[in-house]
Amino acid sequence: MRSLETIHRVGQPPETLVSFEWPSDPQFKKDLNIVSGEPQEWAGLLSYTFNRRIEALEEMTIGVEGQLASLALPLSDKVDSSLMAPPDPSSNPGAELTRTLKHLVSLSDSDYDTISSAIQMHYSAILLSVRETNAAYSLLVGAIELLSRRYGEVDSSWEGWSESDRWENRFRKMGLDQAQKARMRKSLLADNKHRNLKRSFVSYVQDRLPISFWKEPVQDWFSTFDSARGTYLGGEWTTPHPRFIDSPTQDLVRRVLSGAYDTRSEFVHAGKRAVNLGEEAMIQIKPQLAKRLPIRALRDALRALIEIELSRRAKDFVLPEVRISPLWLPVKGSFM
Repeated sequence: MRSLETIHRVGQPPETLVSFEWPSDPQFKKDLNIVSGEPQEWAGLLSYTFNRRIEALEEMTIGVEGQLASLALPLSDKVDSSLMAPPDPSSNPGAELTRTLKHLVSLSDSDYDTISSAIQMHYSAILLSVRETNAAYSLLVGAIELLSRRYGEVDSSWEGWSESDRWENRFRKMGLDQAQKARMRKSLLADNKHRNLKRSFVSYVQDRLPISFWKEPVQDWFSTFDSARGTYLGGEWTTPHPRFIDSPTQDLVRRVLSGAYDTRSEFVHAGKRAVNLGEEAMIQIKPQLAKRLPIRALRDALRALIEIELSRRAKDFVLPEVRISPLWLPVKGSFM
């Protein structure tokens, strides 16, 4: 372990940048195969061992021409690179913020609690997206589930429960009469208050968002560097591509929404990590084979759903326009 330097980030106490170097002994490397190579796994192990907050910096190191030093290119922002782009210089941030505030403050107390909670979960996911993508993904799914449980339709009938057929088979094997079946159905429904949550989650998103949403063009932000000097140059927008897939179908969208819900559940309940840069790249290359939504499309869906619920429930409210200092920088390319 080698301490490199102390760094200062705005709003953070001083932090130490540390480089870990492992022995080159082949047996030692073989023994370490039990530990995954993901940076987050190492950071988790070190945080547990030393009882300190340790962040893993996901980077790709390249040589700098004519120098012994290397340039560390960040990778952690690539799963949702649009978050790191400068603001749109053609936008009116004051008017946009005023509109959102007017909608929020005009809501009923219960609607405000739900929608503002979803907004804060979206914010927490953004903070986590560059360090802990699985936790970020889980928060995005949780925020959509929050909206679906409040504004979606939940089938509370016995017939609508996904486990009802399996229980009906058991009833037949047990030889229960109609009265006994009725008591068992009532008891099972009472004991499974969280039944059909995934089904409600999926149907809510599909009911609210048109199928065309998933093929709308979006752009990624590509940061550029001067490798000779080891300096950051800025960046540019990439060529537009479909948000998820160019020919979406309801069956495919249903499958990846269900997969997104399962990905959250498997991470929260079993610690399974399925959201990483490699998997995100494969989804973009072969979206028709995807088991879940990519994180950018999931976050876009949450923002669209929040906007839908805000617009449906907002009332007229007079609010002076918020003024924001013009700190926006001009950027090459259009904004999507």
